[in-house]
Amino acid sequence: MRNWILLFLVFLSGISFAQTDDKLKLVYTEKRVMYSDSSQLKVYDNTSKSVIEDPKVAFYINGDFISNASILKTINPKKIQSLSVEKDSITINDDLYIGKIFINLVDGYQPKLISLKDFIATHLELNDLPQIFQLDETILNVNSDDFLIDEHFIMVVSVEEIKTSEENVSVNLIRLITRTEENIKKGNTVIIK
Repeated sequence: MRNWILLFLVFLSGISFAQTDDKLKLVYTEKRVMYSDSSQLKVYDNTSKSVIEDPKVAFYINGDFISNASILKTINPKKIQSLSVEKDSITINDDLYIGKIFINLVDGYQPKLISLKDFIATHLELNDLPQIFQLDETILNVNSDDFLIDEHFIMVVSVEEIKTSEENVSVNLIRLITRTEENIKKGNTVIIK
């Protein structure tokens, strides 16, 4: 009798754990292929857990509408005086936004908003290799035309040509280091050997 119960439990657990959801399988096995701005270098993104886009929120900095939330990654948090949220929906240029976030900066601070592409064109002379962008420790999977940064909050920009393992292609890794307390502390640390 004991063996029958044990066999039944093994059978029941096998059935329970063997069931799969086809939609779930699709989300986790789907590979999205993107190409860099300047070449046909393939970039595979398997990190997304959902195929649903995040709803849009309208951002206002000092009263000015900002169409892209990417600016939040490079705006100095110490320069934010206040932040307020309104849940009312709004339509701007035929785009529906489910709410509004108002960011007021400290008096006298005016961010210098610039696209990543324009920032790179202004400050670097690059070859024609594909470009991969890294902001602090995060690799950016963005369109450089659309990604906005606050130029005042960028501390260091470095370019490193690296070879990829696939097809021995070289790419430019462009690292942007922001003026966070942690990064400033690392930058001021002197290592004596």
